[in-house]
Amino acid sequence: MVVRLYFGDDQSITLIDCGSKNLLSLRKDDFSKIHRIFITHTHSDHLNPLYLGWVLRKIKKASDNPKVKLFYPPEKERFLRLFIRACFLGRIPRFIEFLSDDEKNQLFLKSDEIKKIDEIQNTEVWACRAAHRTPSLCYAFKNPDWKFCAPVDTLAGVNAIQKLAQNSLIFFHESTFPNKNKRWARMSMHSTPSTAVIDALRSNSNHLVLTHIADMRYGHRSLFKKTSKDIETTEEAILKQAAERLTLESIPFHTKESTKAILELKNYVRTILVVRDLDTFVFKNKRLLVRRKATNCRTRYIQY
Repeated sequence: MVVRLYFGDDQSITLIDCGSKNLLSLRKDDFSKIHRIFITHTHSDHLNPLYLGWVLRKIKKASDNPKVKLFYPPEKERFLRLFIRACFLGRIPRFIEFLSDDEKNQLFLKSDEIKKIDEIQNTEVWACRAAHRTPSLCYAFKNPDWKFCAPVDTLAGVNAIQKLAQNSLIFFHESTFPNKNKRWARMSMHSTPSTAVIDALRSNSNHLVLTHIADMRYGHRSLFKKTSKDIETTEEAILKQAAERLTLESIPFHTKESTKAILELKNYVRTILVVRDLDTFVFKNKRLLVRRKATNCRTRYIQY
């Protein structure tokens, strides 16, 4: 899982997680613009030491005076330092900045607590705890024009996340298991498309991006044969309550089987987009760019 966000006039790049080979799509001149990496948790699909080490080495080579700051659950700092030492022959380069003691204390968040942790060129960064099997954080990026919230691995229905995502332009929510496997989702502390949609509606978010799909992991190839059908089963009552606030403009699905789901969800939500782990997801100047890794799928530009 990797998400790229672009900020400011100089288009500085912020990464959320380093666990997917779609990092290889970064251009050579992009690495000098990466100054922050936000790590949600330390599972290998979100923090792969090979990809993290590769990115850090590229950042070091791309600039004469490189500097990158890492944000992460403070309980996992020792684990993260071991990762980086393994990538740099037993040492930690000086250009890598870890959390200070004050910042670590700030990120020891309670389950219902939300705090501002950083600011990037007039864009505030807020964080809260996610409900997962390991210490995990959810980040939100907010400025006067837009808000982007990314709970990438969490059990749905967390009050802090719904509060953090209030009025988001884009709600980047995981939906690991289909609705028929809600029990698996609860046991592994993941979400389904149905519960992700409910979170988006309760937070009054404009555009929902469903990601972290199970058929790309765990060998459960049969779980998500048609993701759109699972979205159809979203509780109708909750959708009707949100109908007055959210209206459908388009649903940029990339499969023909989505037509029925589009009709079912019309006038309830504004946009639902499914992004797989190997797709390249970029948010830049209020424009969403998704490059499909699957064959016969073209690049989609969505302007908000």
